Amino acid sequence: MNKRKAIAIAKDVLEQLNKMIVASGTTYYEPPYDQDYIEDCVSAQDHIDGLTKNCTVCALGACLLSYVRLYNDVKIWELRRGILSTLNNTVKKIFGMKQMQLIESAFEGQQPMISDFSEQELSDAEVDAAINFGERYVKSKSKLRAIMKNIIANGGVFKPGAPARKRAIKASSD
Repeated sequence: MNKRKAIAIAKDVLEQLNKMIVASGTTYYEPPYDQDYIEDCVSAQDHIDGLTKNCTVCALGACLLSYVRLYNDVKIWELRRGILSTLNNTVKKIFGMKQMQLIESAFEGQQPMISDFSEQELSDAEVDAAINFGERYVKSKSKLRAIMKNIIANGGVFKPGAPARKRAIKASSD
């Protein structure tokens, strides 16, 4: 886990939040337009503004796009071939599997899908805490904002049961 980079990603997600359509239960990342004209071998960062504007993301998809924006080591073909493997090769390096599962549980309001991740690393109590954190928000965008603020407030770690979440909740009023 790289806490400094986790904070940078969380801050970038917050900066980019109004450009994206945030939806739970649908997809990690759905581009806003047909990307067929972009060659597979080019850097996704070269096209990140177009890939981000009006795209549909969940919490981990938003983290992936911020990773692309900040660290520029993802090619277009990696976004096309399958988001799960790309998440494992990028966002997982920063947050670690347990953090990814906590974020997913809080955002989606359910146990992380075991088929989505290589192994379950959360206890039932941790899943419940993450779900309870997410249930405090009606709108997906508000939930994502609160998760990212929690990561920043807790030094790069998402802590759904931490007192810092109260500050994140108060700061998020939409």
